[in-house]
Amino acid sequence: MTLTEFRRRFITVHKCGGCGQILDYEHTETAFCDKCRLDWNAATTVGCPTCFKPARECACMPKLLSRAGALCLRKLFFYQSEDVYSPHMNMVHWLKKRHSKRMTQFVCDEMTAAVDEELQTLGVLPDCNEIIVTNVPRSWRAKAFWGFDHSADLARAIAASIGAEYVRLFTSAHSAKQQKKLDSKGRMLNAKRNIRFCDTGDCKERYVLLVDDMVTTGASMSVCVKKLMEAGARGVVCFSLASKNVKNR
Repeated sequence: MTLTEFRRRFITVHKCGGCGQILDYEHTETAFCDKCRLDWNAATTVGCPTCFKPARECACMPKLLSRAGALCLRKLFFYQSEDVYSPHMNMVHWLKKRHSKRMTQFVCDEMTAAVDEELQTLGVLPDCNEIIVTNVPRSWRAKAFWGFDHSADLARAIAASIGAEYVRLFTSAHSAKQQKKLDSKGRMLNAKRNIRFCDTGDCKERYVLLVDDMVTTGASMSVCVKKLMEAGARGVVCFSLASKNVKNR
């Protein structure tokens, strides 16, 4: 037994991302226990109220994203307010609050199929110079409090998985307001005020894969899409871990 195997088996503690119970050694490379994995799989098959396709296959998006020029929004599951303590929502909270490579890689692996499908639709290879991956920035307050940007970690993992380039294109300004505490109009005004386009990277004439953790009204993501299109992006494909399950958002 190697030192790495010994540490993984007897020292490192891996917990389920859904219920928090300590996983057996055989499950240490996964995100969930068997029960929560079943709940996760069930959540990803919930149908879209607009196109009726399962969440993994749905490309529908909020009107704000459509108006901004996004090509589509791919997501892993839909969420409702009553799902706050469900295994799939606990996964989101885990990503937000814990800098976990294991959970980030799990979500990345789950998203890869949708990423590959969209690249095939665009007719481009992931490792070509036509593709870059970036993310919607985490709020300055949350990043300062938790010490990391989980959406950036996920975007980097996706870029590494498909062999594309990750570029940090957006930053978040200091803000006294949190998106989740605002209504739809307030979210849009707050996003326009605080999301800033970086000088690094060049998206002109390139497809951009834009990553975020959750999409509710689509305000933050739509601001990023509009800035990318104004900067000359060839097209923007959006990806999120979860999306609000509301018809005609």
